[in-house]
Amino acid sequence: MSNYSIVELTPDNEQQFVEILSELREGLILEEFQDIIARARENRENYRFVGAELDGEIVAVTGYRVEHNLKNGGMLFFVEDLVTRSSFRSKGAGKFLLSYVEDEARRYGSRTIELNSGTWRKDAHRFYLRERYTIDEFRFRKIL
Repeated sequence: MSNYSIVELTPDNEQQFVEILSELREGLILEEFQDIIARARENRENYRFVGAELDGEIVAVTGYRVEHNLKNGGMLFFVEDLVTRSSFRSKGAGKFLLSYVEDEARRYGSRTIELNSGTWRKDAHRFYLRERYTIDEFRFRKIL
């Protein structure tokens, strides 16, 4: 059984979330994070950030949202970010958060969870494949 617990994003722990997220999103600062989260919550349904806490310290965070579309039978859970402090990797925190998001998806009645991962993030890919995620399409992007 895991010793981790779920902690919701609050004004009191935003800085801890940003510190962890900046390991993936280099250069992220608190004010930018607050602005992005506020806009995302205004424009998306059920946009949430949660963390995995161990002995009073947040060691991993994830953001996820619910999206309705035709591709996924009406509802999709999309994981925006899943980041574990480098000093806590391979200790179950990421798996704990992914399991939490999967339980939330089931609770909402979603049949699908999706996420994107940069092509260079080979360690993350091995983790997602171990957790039975599949690579089923390419995502294309055009910078305007």
